[in-house]
Amino acid sequence: MQNIQAAFARSSQALLHLLQHDLGLNNTLAALKHYFLLDKGDMLLSFLDTAEEELSKPASEVSVIRLQSLLDLGMNCSAATISTCMCCVAATISTCMCCAAATTSTCMCL
Repeated sequence: MQNIQAAFARSSQALLHLLQHDLGLNNTLAALKHYFLLDKGDMLLSFLDTAEEELSKPASEVSVIRLQSLLDLGMNCSAATISTCMCCVAATISTCMCCAAATTSTCMCL
């Protein structure tokens, strides 16, 4: 049992090192905090203001290219421009698997 616990501790430490240092987990989590937990909320507000018309359309009619452009505009006009993970933020449209809603505003599963 002691050998199993020692192996678990070593593998956990190796995984944590891989995530934090080799894959940059801390930078990614910081970017998520900046963009989505409103540390840099001006980007989100700017995006929502400029994309309001596009986001009110059914998902099948939304131009992902236009949405990405509006997202890029919101990010470039905010304090978030100093982030190193800006290239990781992308606009996508997906269908809710629970209710098969294919719109950006009608899914009630959240």
